[in-house]
Amino acid sequence: MPQVIYRGRWPTKRTSYGVWTRGQPQDVTQEWLDTHAFRLVGNPDFVVIGNEAADEAPSDESPDDGWTRAQIYDWLTLHDVRARAGLTKPQLLAAARGALGMDNEAEEAEESMSEPVVEADMAEVDNDQIEQEVID
Repeated sequence: MPQVIYRGRWPTKRTSYGVWTRGQPQDVTQEWLDTHAFRLVGNPDFVVIGNEAADEAPSDESPDDGWTRAQIYDWLTLHDVRARAGLTKPQLLAAARGALGMDNEAEEAEESMSEPVVEADMAEVDNDQIEQEVID
């Protein structure tokens, strides 16, 4: 039977689809989960366990490139690893590897998260032309 665990910031949360107590697993039917999955799956406040409709990754394995971003996020949440929303799949994988102590990619990913990504459309410039302009 599927379970839903609320891991949000409030001790309890009242929603149109239930009352949730932080950290307390609630058994739900597969039919109920199918109806409300769009609210729960991928939501950082909830962890869904045993969803037969989803192609869930096995919990005894560590995340790899074959996992979806949502599955990696859920794995991190289940293993009490904090990850902010909006991380890319490679950054989430690096956080998982760091949690497992596999390598130092987690530190590199954390550093790259703080650096803004700037994309500019640069035109190719002829170096000889620049040198001539500097000389003149």
